[in-house]
Amino acid sequence: MNSIYFLLAALPVLSSITVILCGKGALNGALVGLVTAILVSLFIPEFAIASSQYNSGVGTVLILGLSVALVIVPGQILNRVLQQQNIIKALAHYIDCVKLPKLHKALLLLLGVAPAVESLTGFGVSLFLSVPIIFQLYQGKAAYRTAMLTMNIMPWGTLGLATVVGAGIAGLSIQQLGIYSSITSMAVFPTLGIACLFALGGWHAFRQYSWLAILLGFVFSSLLYINNRWLWVETAGIFSGLGTLLVGVLLTQARFEKKEFIGVPLVRALTPYGFLLMLVALPRLIPGAWDWLSHLLVLETEHIRFTPFTSPGFALCITAVIIALSQRTRVSIKSILPTVARPIVSIIAFVAMAQIMRESNMLSYVGGTLVGANQTLNVVLSSFLGGVSGFVTGSNVGGNALMMPLQQTLSSGADTQLAILAAIQNSAAGHLVFASIPMILLMTTIAKDLAGPQEVPVASLLKFGLGMAVLIVCVIGLVGIFLARII
Repeated sequence: MNSIYFLLAALPVLSSITVILCGKGALNGALVGLVTAILVSLFIPEFAIASSQYNSGVGTVLILGLSVALVIVPGQILNRVLQQQNIIKALAHYIDCVKLPKLHKALLLLLGVAPAVESLTGFGVSLFLSVPIIFQLYQGKAAYRTAMLTMNIMPWGTLGLATVVGAGIAGLSIQQLGIYSSITSMAVFPTLGIACLFALGGWHAFRQYSWLAILLGFVFSSLLYINNRWLWVETAGIFSGLGTLLVGVLLTQARFEKKEFIGVPLVRALTPYGFLLMLVALPRLIPGAWDWLSHLLVLETEHIRFTPFTSPGFALCITAVIIALSQRTRVSIKSILPTVARPIVSIIAFVAMAQIMRESNMLSYVGGTLVGANQTLNVVLSSFLGGVSGFVTGSNVGGNALMMPLQQTLSSGADTQLAILAAIQNSAAGHLVFASIPMILLMTTIAKDLAGPQEVPVASLLKFGLGMAVLIVCVIGLVGIFLARII
């Protein structure tokens, strides 16, 4: 009987993952999971929800949905503005003007430029920058695989959106989850640097440049910890990417041969990013400004607290408007809605499913069944669940919405253990998004005109992504085990 109740309690998550793995998309998977959770809570007395619990659950879902939409919509508008003003193409051109050996440039792109850009704007925008450069340097599977690897800053992508949302679901502070995530992700970036070398040049490239890949990887990881610990989670990926880029340029003695991009000087190409960074940082630097914005409008339930005017979306919105007005660029909101509607609705559906499972005690039942006395096995299970959530949803935010509540139940209520498992979830989900079908399709679509007449190797890339996914989950799991034992 216990096994039947376990299957019923886990059925919403299992049905959701099954639908996604059958190729029906994250939105359909989220909706099927939500409907399944509703049906189980309605027809199985052991998982019934009291009417008084509905108000809190609905409020939490609406607030989390609003927090996501407030970042995704203005972020997508800013992306369109940057593309229409040729700023993305200009940046790719100026990076191409840097004179370096191919492998050096690939590592700087992987561990410096791409993370900084993706942290600022998100939504795969860094691919529009990195893919053209990579395909100028390399061709074939090597170029595709390297382009995939550049999408690995997701816990800090889009101004830390996934970490902000994950912290709200887990009941942790944003800084606490950011610090622990920077530790659980510590060994991922050197691993990515080595993987990049093998993808581009095999053992020969590894023997030649492994020192640079490992060094830049640990520089990036160290800067992530420093930024999360002493500065701000939302800008950690930006400053870490820029810092790693600076160290890499100094080590490799790069030379810049400036060739003006038509109509877009270098200063203007960098202005939107600098302006956005200023808007994110300035309220924290002006005494009293952050507290005032934090209390200007507060939306909260017993599970979450959201202040719109301190959201990264507020800075994105102002930046998009100012940059659009500066060049009189017009963006049709109507044309953006189809792009943003699916991820927003998917995330809201995942959050709603998770809330129903929380309030009906399904998550507690699943977690209580899975959790054991062996802390090592709990960490291994946590890293596996986190990786699966990022892979199947194609989104760090969606993965956290799907699995973070379950990670809470695995932690047995201990604050430190909760922080570790939540960080493992955040890291594993974020770093495995690059291997997901939606991300592979986005990357191959961008590369289509650059790769020539050869067939796009989607199946081959998925195989490569799954192999890397297993490696990354193992790396995160090992770091998590070590962290759990020393704290």
